[in-house]
Amino acid sequence: MKVKIKVTSKKGNVFEREHNQVKEFDCNMHIRINREKLEEFKRTTEEMGFTYSNVIRNFINDYIDNHKRGDVYVKEIDKR
Repeated sequence: MKVKIKVTSKKGNVFEREHNQVKEFDCNMHIRINREKLEEFKRTTEEMGFTYSNVIRNFINDYIDNHKRGDVYVKEIDKR
């Protein structure tokens, strides 16, 4: 199901986006990242009115939607 959300940040910026609502979560993902970057990411997403987990899930969904054609995943690399 597509969900359209509109969020106003603490700074007054308005963000609108449409994304697929995930109804069930059945696994976890663990990544390695610099602690300072993670704290900055958490702070930034909170200012925008999102949880950082939701931003990551939306990124993954958008990435898949934008990089697959049918059942074939397409990898494009720009080596400029």
